[in-house]
Amino acid sequence: MPEVKFFWEEPISETLIAESWEKAYQRKFNLQAWNWRFRQNPFDDKIYSSYAFENNTVICYYAVSPVLVIKPDNTIVKAGLMNMAFTHPDYRDSGLFVAVESSLNNKLMDIGFDFIFAFANNNSHYSQKKYLNWNDIGILTSFTLHSNFKKKISDCTDIVARDIAVDSSLMQSISTFTVCSDKYHIERSSEYLEWRVLKHPINNYEAVGVYTGDILKAVCIYKMFNSDEIDIMEIFIAPQFLAETELLTAKIIRHLLSKGITTINIWSNLFDSEHLYLEKIGFVEEKFSAYLGFIRLADQSISTDISQWHYRFLDSDVY
Repeated sequence: MPEVKFFWEEPISETLIAESWEKAYQRKFNLQAWNWRFRQNPFDDKIYSSYAFENNTVICYYAVSPVLVIKPDNTIVKAGLMNMAFTHPDYRDSGLFVAVESSLNNKLMDIGFDFIFAFANNNSHYSQKKYLNWNDIGILTSFTLHSNFKKKISDCTDIVARDIAVDSSLMQSISTFTVCSDKYHIERSSEYLEWRVLKHPINNYEAVGVYTGDILKAVCIYKMFNSDEIDIMEIFIAPQFLAETELLTAKIIRHLLSKGITTINIWSNLFDSEHLYLEKIGFVEEKFSAYLGFIRLADQSISTDISQWHYRFLDSDVY
């Protein structure tokens, strides 16, 4: 079996990675997205990847990008988001990928990573579960509203939702807001938000703000597609207004519908109170999105209880 190597010890050309990736997936490799994810990562710009090389070809490749995760007890740990993996078509079913991934995971544990997590699709879940010590947390589905706003909300005229600019000032403001409490979630620092929202090389994001006078109480970051459908990336609530979360969220949804949007998608945890009031508004569970799971490394206490996790489209490179 070819030797497993590590990118930060023996770097290889992105062109070689791209050539094999395109053969594996039959679509164009996006170098801008690769550089953004791995070279510009605000948590750590070291490229944590392993690979096998033969006949001047990358025959297997696996990479994770670092993130900081806040645990339910508010401690911060270093995790890796698994977001690039492939085996060259000529080398499939050889057991090579298991060796490449396991080698990197062992290195990451020695370096101080606490766990690796991912949003797996139907193609990758089987091998991760069977061969790679994958721990399932849950199945994520699109939670969707189709122009059918059921719940009547207060005509509270002092609370107003409106479109706002997505800029550095907004990222700074919402980095102090709350997205969840007592749950595992990726840290939403201003550096992370600037990189994830403002510097994304492919997607453009928009925002709705909810105000009383000049006081910003809540913000929704979303991505538009198909002219009338959106994905809600994250909802941020100012800590002093958490008691108004349901009303503020409803105001956001009503405003989005008033813009002619007919379909609104979100990832919402079934075990969170948010899920219940979104149901009351008219959201329903629809199609499969991903398997959420992880591989334990240094921290053996990471929980598989999905009620303890907060996840949004913002956390996945797919959105």
